Formats: sequence, C-alpha cells, structure tokens
Amino acid sequence: MSTNQSGLDRINAAVATSLHRHWVAFLVEGIILLILGLAAIVLPPIATFAVEILIGWLLLISGIVGLITTFRMRHAPGFWWALVSAILGIAAGVVLLRYPLMTLKVVAAIHFEAVRLMLKGVRRHPHRPKTVYSAAR
Repeated sequence: MSTNQSGLDRINAAVATSLHRHWVAFLVEGIILLILGLAAIVLPPIATFAVEILIGWLLLISGIVGLITTFRMRHAPGFWWALVSAILGIAAGVVLLRYPLMTLKVVAAIHFEAVRLMLKGVRRHPHRPKTVYSAAR
C-alpha cells in the first residue's frame, strides 16, 4: 500500500512542478479561450461556421480511419455495420465541408417562416401532453 502511495505522491509532485513551471502558458490559454468564448457569444454565425467546419473535419477523418480499420478487421463480427458507419461518417463530413453555410440557411429559413406565420396571424397552439387516462380513450 505504501508503494502505491509513494507513486501517487511522485505523480502529484510532478504535476505541481509542471503547473508551477508553465503557469504563464495556462494563463495565456485561459485568456485566449475566454476571448474566443465571448466572440462566439457576440458573433454566433461565425461561431456556427467554425464549429461546422470542425465537425466536418472530425467526421471525415473518423470516417476514413473507421473505413481503414473496418477493412483491416473484415473478419470481425459487425463488419457491415462498421462499414456503413464509416461511409456515413465520410459522407456527412463531405457534406458539412462542401456546404458549410447550409445550417445557417436552414435555421434562417425556419425563423423567417415562423415570423411570416406570426405576421399572418397564425396562433401557436401548445401541445397538451397525453396522460395515462386520456391516452386510453
């Protein structure tokens, strides 16, 4: 038990030393992330665009890696599901990278239609959740 404790103490000391040695880098990173977070709040379309590009690349790369892994392990169970998953990841990544502003267009179109319907006088009717008793009727 004491060997595990001494190992934990060494790890804690190494982490504390590293934090003390590189505190300026952590401070700069925190300031940069704070500025980027505020920019994302102030400029949501640009933040949406950046996140779409990031997710597009993540899907594309994970799909390619998944495809390579799937073909290397082609005799493992679930080959076809893994293949479909990899192809869908690649396709979704390509779509997001090819049409990055599509999400903004869709969201803008939904809001435009909602405002148009409100101006026409269409009222929103809240959905009443079904209870156990009303569902039986």
